Amino acid sequence: MASNDLKDYIVTLQCLVVPQENIPRRRISNRLTILTINISGFLSIGHLKETIYEKKPTAFTNVSADDLDLSLVKISCEELLAGLLPVEVIAKIFPRDSPPPSEHVHILVEQPICGSSDDFQYEIRPRCENDKIRITTACVYTTPETSVVIESLLRQEIRHVMHRNIDNFFGSIFPMSQSQALVIDEIMEKCKQEEKWNNEWIGWPKDGSLETQFYQPVLVLVNYVIQQCNRTSGKFARTAVVHANCCPIQNRICAVARKPDIVLVDCSNVQRREGEPVVHWSDIHVVGEIKRTDKNDNVNTDLELAGYVREIFGNQPTRRFVFGFTIYGASIRIWLFDRSGGIGSHAFSIHKDLKMFI
Repeated sequence: MASNDLKDYIVTLQCLVVPQENIPRRRISNRLTILTINISGFLSIGHLKETIYEKKPTAFTNVSADDLDLSLVKISCEELLAGLLPVEVIAKIFPRDSPPPSEHVHILVEQPICGSSDDFQYEIRPRCENDKIRITTACVYTTPETSVVIESLLRQEIRHVMHRNIDNFFGSIFPMSQSQALVIDEIMEKCKQEEKWNNEWIGWPKDGSLETQFYQPVLVLVNYVIQQCNRTSGKFARTAVVHANCCPIQNRICAVARKPDIVLVDCSNVQRREGEPVVHWSDIHVVGEIKRTDKNDNVNTDLELAGYVREIFGNQPTRRFVFGFTIYGASIRIWLFDRSGGIGSHAFSIHKDLKMFI
């Protein structure tokens, strides 16, 4: 956004001022002050502090505008979203095409706590007026009101932290032992004997078929491979594939509904409601996105998958990594995500690269 465009761009922010004193939590709501601030997107966070301070100086005791600590919040979720550090212009946080929703508090204004003790010392964080900001979506609640904003943030975030076509992806992440190679060879022979595969997977939809026509073949095929792995290796894994025709249930409040195409869960945790599988985001192991053709092998599909992975991380606080996959007609790409980003393999054919697919 050019600076000339920013000068006439006014951002309306609802600011919640927290009192300076230590107040019991049950009574703090009686001491909060909400200020409506209209400020030019051309100005800095330092200017925002001064504007808040000048709006109602009686709300601040023995502190200056520079002492104010600002954070982005979503008050309806009662959750701190992300640290708001000084940036060059406010419009980098709230761009013109993604303004903040009007019905929610956007900025939490905190002051240094009065007094000190041996157990607690308030640390004043240094501020630099021209520091850049990097807001991540890792701890931001997605609600129907903020979903457009979150998708925009997510798109900006993954642009630099998702990498496709990583060489030696499988060799580095899935190093195969000799015993595992023998298991895969045995499964391949079983697939041929039972006429699951004959130069291609039997029953797989043609490239360009309707997306819904891929669901059942994927379920049948992946569940079959899982069963053969359990039988051949002598182990029993309860993981099963479920088409999440209904939206997975959230453990978080006020979250927007997302509908992944394919999820892998522990089958003991899957319930049925009116014949449809009911799963929770907290039980999902692997998530997949299906597209009709390889024309959809693009960043938009990556973004959809990243959105599902974000919900898994949000509902599983101790989860360190998530595997995902994207299917484009007869091609597939495998992804590995952690909380800092994701890496993807080269796309390969599910028909020609039988061993790789298994």
